[in-house]
Amino acid sequence: MQEDGNSCGTFILMNAEALLNGAAPSDIVQQYVPAYRKYIQDLLISSCRINWETVCNLSYCSLPKNRKREKTLWICCDKCKSWIHYFCVGLEVASDVFCCPKCGP
Repeated sequence: MQEDGNSCGTFILMNAEALLNGAAPSDIVQQYVPAYRKYIQDLLISSCRINWETVCNLSYCSLPKNRKREKTLWICCDKCKSWIHYFCVGLEVASDVFCCPKCGP
């Protein structure tokens, strides 16, 4: 039984899975919500088809779609360790020290 106002979606998923597995939805209680959320998160991440090694960590990645991605240069932020296209931060040559726009200069 749901006891808060923010677990509706989780309870729907839990009830659906219970019904599919022949369990009684009445056995589902609030204390299972955090573990079930973690279960769904792990399931979504493990089934994700995005190759994170080819995704720029900037939310405004500006690499042109027609540019050959395999020939694109990358740089790693020295602070947060995010990988970013040279193109997205306006770099043309290698830099010994680099901080991404999120971490500052």
